[in-house]
Amino acid sequence: PASPEREHALWRLASLYEDLKRYDLSAEALRQLGSSYSATAYDAWFVAAEIYQKRLNDPVSARTAYAMVPPTSPHWNDAQKRLSTN
Repeated sequence: PASPEREHALWRLASLYEDLKRYDLSAEALRQLGSSYSATAYDAWFVAAEIYQKRLNDPVSARTAYAMVPPTSPHWNDAQKRLSTN
């Protein structure tokens, strides 16, 4: 469950689900990725938050995901802005 292969597989799975417009499954795969791999190079929490906000119209889950975006993320400032405006 903590293998590097699983980390990449979750990222790919989320991408495939998004291509299929299965945003609920995509967000779930990204949530698992962010939860299981805190030091992941993928921007899982931010992408999940964007899906929750823009595709699933779920502001509560979006806010929760934005709060999980790590400071090392290139989108950390964006996440902080969204948290302060919502």
